[in-house]
Amino acid sequence: MNDIKVLDGFIALEELRLKDSFNIFHKIIKSENGSTRTYEALIGLALTHRGLGDMDESIDLLNKAVELIDDPIEAYHDLGNLYEEIGDHMMAIQYFDKALSIDTDHMESYINRGVAWYNMDEIDSAVKDFKNAQKLSKYSTVATTNKGICYLDLRKYEKAIDVFDRTLEIDHRNIHALLGKGLALYYMDRYDESIICFDAALSINPGFYIAHYFKGTILKKLDLPQEAIEAFNKAVKVREDYSPAWFELGGMMAQHGDQDGALDAYERSIVNSNIFFEEAMFKKGKLLLDMENDTKEAIKVFKTICKKNPYVPKVWYELGRALSMSKGKTKQSIDALKNVLNLDPDNSEAIKILAIQYIQIGKEDKALNILKNGMMKNPSSKNQLLISDIHMDMGQPKKAILAAEEALSLDPLNYHAWLTMGRAYGRINRLEEYKQCLRKYLNSNPNDSDVQGELEDL
Repeated sequence: MNDIKVLDGFIALEELRLKDSFNIFHKIIKSENGSTRTYEALIGLALTHRGLGDMDESIDLLNKAVELIDDPIEAYHDLGNLYEEIGDHMMAIQYFDKALSIDTDHMESYINRGVAWYNMDEIDSAVKDFKNAQKLSKYSTVATTNKGICYLDLRKYEKAIDVFDRTLEIDHRNIHALLGKGLALYYMDRYDESIICFDAALSINPGFYIAHYFKGTILKKLDLPQEAIEAFNKAVKVREDYSPAWFELGGMMAQHGDQDGALDAYERSIVNSNIFFEEAMFKKGKLLLDMENDTKEAIKVFKTICKKNPYVPKVWYELGRALSMSKGKTKQSIDALKNVLNLDPDNSEAIKILAIQYIQIGKEDKALNILKNGMMKNPSSKNQLLISDIHMDMGQPKKAILAAEEALSLDPLNYHAWLTMGRAYGRINRLEEYKQCLRKYLNSNPNDSDVQGELEDL
């Protein structure tokens, strides 16, 4: 690039004086120029539009540049970068291929094509490209570090550490290599060494938020909650929109009883996530429901998740549970719980709540069938006791006694089964058995004054 005016445009672009770079390149393109000068100006103008966020115009200008000279390697390389930036990894790879067909020693295209392969989970192809880049420049820490990251994804942690160590021999202040080595050590459960790497990276750059985040994950794993919260807070202080750190803070705040703080953290995690953060939404809804703070809002949250992804049984379960707690929502609750059982037929808690919903609308037979079918697949003392209760409601005390006995055989500590069984014996005038069952119930629950009075009346 020998043209002074073109050079001025690229200097303005590098200094982010986008208005100046736009005017300079635009003027060059409009004037009478040779194809090389126009080609360079079109690339400069394309990169200016990229800086302004107009990716479509940038791509159009680079495609015009491609037509002007025989070997437009720079334009192909920049097109690859643009397509990678907008997430079209295959198109990016195609343009890096074109750049490398012109110059097989174009190191930047190997590196950036490797990144595109990596983002497509084609890790082996990515490693090959980073190795090719290394052959061209054995001191390229970018290629070496990226190769180490690939080994992390392949769970080849010893290999990753070796690669990161070689990077650090070239550049001992390479914070990305320190982070990568720290992660490899973390995945190998070598937490003390891992934290040393993160601390080393943070001593070089205290604003390296990712190192704060991973340090927090280790401290959390080591059951050092206050230190972990401090690390996550440092991460979001540096980068306020860092969604993973807000998510971790939400969980830790909820665990330590700061429910309002947890809700705020989950909300920040959701708002700042680049994708639909399903797990943060779920945690927020569950917290709202468990707090009984805002069941209506919890229902809204779970419905939002189900619309986006209708194949997660635990979300349908919480939606069904929330609806069962809301007045006038029995039909909706039944529908949600049916979806749970379509996806997870052995969910005994969903079976129990669904049966209770059917009982509430007077469909005891349906409730009984659901419970019996569920018991065949996944025996549950609670659900067996519910069968006993239904038999009582249906005027079948002998069947209720048998069901209560089965509930106790599944869980001898299910003391409510003694109460149901005793009252069933009372219905058939077997008073001695009635009294014995109430006494056994009161052995486990001596503060139940109502049952104590019931026994005294006998």
